[in-house]
Amino acid sequence: MVIIDIIIPTCKKDLETLEIVIKNAKKYITDVNNIYVISDEKYTDNAIHIPETLFPFTINDIKSIITFENRAGWYYQQLLKLYAYKVIPNISENILILDSETIFYKPISFITEDNKYALYCISTEKHRPYYIHMNKLLPGLNEIHHEFSGIVHHMLFQKDILDSLFNDVEKHWNLPLWKAMLINVDPNWYNNSGMSEYEIYFCYIHTFFKDRARIRPLKWDISSEILENSDYDFLTAHAHIRYK
Repeated sequence: MVIIDIIIPTCKKDLETLEIVIKNAKKYITDVNNIYVISDEKYTDNAIHIPETLFPFTINDIKSIITFENRAGWYYQQLLKLYAYKVIPNISENILILDSETIFYKPISFITEDNKYALYCISTEKHRPYYIHMNKLLPGLNEIHHEFSGIVHHMLFQKDILDSLFNDVEKHWNLPLWKAMLINVDPNWYNNSGMSEYEIYFCYIHTFFKDRARIRPLKWDISSEILENSDYDFLTAHAHIRYK
């Protein structure tokens, strides 16, 4: 059995979905050890709280570089996901990052039974600035397919691959990864979407560790409502879509 830990970053705007995200993760995701919620304050008794104060950067550090305050939090949560394995003691080698609006409805595994391959779902979401950013961040890291991406609102991270990513970026820039990522965002995209932690990791593993990753189909979509049940494997119910 391959044990995974789940990490869910959240904030007040996502509290409406948080409990069903946790409940369904426990119900449907196989071989889960612990579920951690990263937030500024404790919002649930059904997961282990990880305070944002444990991280080596603050939201004000992000705002000092990403000068559009209304988007600083979006960049901040990406960095929380990448750094969580460094902050949480004794975390599993296999870490499922789960957005706090992403709800699973069917049994699912993220590693093959023989522990040989990590399993990844794909999306048709493509955004050119993500690939410009990642190639600036780490020359040689490029888009792996022109028709799909790994941006599916969750992702399995593995500690040794994260270590490799951190080492490569920090050696290249002689800066902490969080700062290197932010300074390479095009200022024209500060107020929009200028980098993607999910797509960086997805392209990194499929470029430098491709013998450890496999793509598998899942039925999923973006939902305008929070559903108790669904025929989909998972749905992501973004607050900005629910409250249009």
